[in-house]
Order: sequence, then structure tokens, then C-alpha cells
Amino acid sequence: KMSVIQLLPVNDTSVHDNWMDSYPYSALSVFALHPMYISLPQVLAHYGGSGDAGILSEIEGHRRALDGPTVNYEGVMKAKGDVCGKLLSLYWKRCHRDEEFNDFVEENAFWL
Repeated sequence: KMSVIQLLPVNDTSVHDNWMDSYPYSALSVFALHPMYISLPQVLAHYGGSGDAGILSEIEGHRRALDGPTVNYEGVMKAKGDVCGKLLSLYWKRCHRDEEFNDFVEENAFWL
């Protein structure tokens, strides 16, 4: 089980937002995490809190709808993008209540 992941460079590896982004030798995907590999239930479990039950239900709904003999690349990317947006909204305020996080942002504003 992986518990830490380092992203270099810190950017999304998708370019076209379709199946063409799945090409494993793309220059953008050599060192960065592709959104396809984000485990949304693990993110939710790690940062869990109020309002999460609806998101977990949405994740499971997407999983059932997209489960098939082949990967629906565009469908998976859209679903993960939508859920990641909701997770960001849910956790954004929590991050900014954390004094260490705010200190980090202030100290590193020149590159963030």
C-alpha cells in the first residue's frame, strides 16, 4: 500500500482531455501523476469529514456506471475531475484553518 507520492513536476499530465492522454510515454506524463490514477475513495478516507457520505455515494455511482470490459477514458476523466472539484471545495476551508498550512503558503508564495 502506497502512503506517500511525490509529484515532479507538479502539474496535471492531461493535454487533450481524451484517450490520447493515456499514452504512457508522453513527455508530460513521465514524472507526474495522471489524474486517472487518483484513488478517490482513499483521498476521501484520508481527509474525511462532514458532507463526505454524498461524495462517496457519487464515487460508487460513477464506478458502477463506468465499470465495463474496456476503459471509458473520457468518462473516467470527467467523473474524477468532477469529484476532485467537489473534494477541493470541501477541503479548501479546512486547509486554510490550519496555521501550519497558512505559514507554508506565506513562506513559499514566491513559487506557489
